[in-house]
Amino acid sequence: MENEWTASRRIYWGLVFFVGDFFFSMFFYDETLYFKTGVTLIMALFALIVALKADRNERYLDNSGEKFNKRVFICYIALWGFLSIFIILNIIAVSQTKYVFISALMSLASSIFEESIGRGLFLSGFIKFFDYRDSAYVLTKATIFSTLLYSGIYLLNIIFVAPQIIFQQAICLILIGIILGVFRIRTNSLWVPIVIHFILSWGSLGLIVDQSLLNWLLLALLYLPLALFSLFYLRRLDQRNTAVPR
Repeated sequence: MENEWTASRRIYWGLVFFVGDFFFSMFFYDETLYFKTGVTLIMALFALIVALKADRNERYLDNSGEKFNKRVFICYIALWGFLSIFIILNIIAVSQTKYVFISALMSLASSIFEESIGRGLFLSGFIKFFDYRDSAYVLTKATIFSTLLYSGIYLLNIIFVAPQIIFQQAICLILIGIILGVFRIRTNSLWVPIVIHFILSWGSLGLIVDQSLLNWLLLALLYLPLALFSLFYLRRLDQRNTAVPR
């Protein structure tokens, strides 16, 4: 059965959910953290339902055996190993505070919401668009465009937060979006990037916001190389013409 969800329809609904969440944040800025997190979680679940419906019966990758060469694969695993140690230490730090429950709930809500829009509606929409245009490097371009779109509209939050923090978070969203885009495409599932995003998000809450230098080092030394490896892998997949959206 052919999927009736067009590229424009997917991107449109992604924008609707994001703008809805933005205006909610604007009008309920002074509400309690529990209230705002609870509403975000409800919106995230609605976005997830729409994203799953949009991607029903579709696969964006065949059973290709494309892999990194041995040295590249070792470097990739090593980077994930260092990142995992860092995240585990931060999760331990968060778990020892009185905010362990609300921090987990916040991370869960944001992970479901961002992945449903970014790797669900936006990514699948751009894959469908570039495939329709019979474009080269469909997976690579769709991943880049979807992350840039989400990060670009995320800059609207500059109304609520200091510009330097929003800019840093936008860069982080671009890099993580590329990294998780590979997992979304390779597994043909939203659940894997949601779980990984949840772990990364919860671990990042252990950081002190004022430690901007530490955050930039994390982006430069771990997230940036992982994003570059991910783009390299997507390019290899595109060269083998493995994108098969229907």
